[in-house]
Amino acid sequence: MMKKGSIIWIWMHNDKLLKAVLIEHEGSLSMYDDEDQLIFTRKGLTPEDVRSVKYLLSMIGAKRIDDKKEPFVYL
Repeated sequence: MMKKGSIIWIWMHNDKLLKAVLIEHEGSLSMYDDEDQLIFTRKGLTPEDVRSVKYLLSMIGAKRIDDKKEPFVYL
């Protein structure tokens, strides 16, 4: 189960599905590969960093998954 306030983003990169989990109030970002293995985690993001991450994810074509919908809706 995801933490409250988590935002999940998914996108395709080189024919692989990638996922980012952004927890705004904690200022943390975790990225996962197509096998759901952790690629990296970044903690201590400022509110400005969080806004920048959200902007950059939207610019690469990442889709934000609403917590009330299944991920397959976006694929």
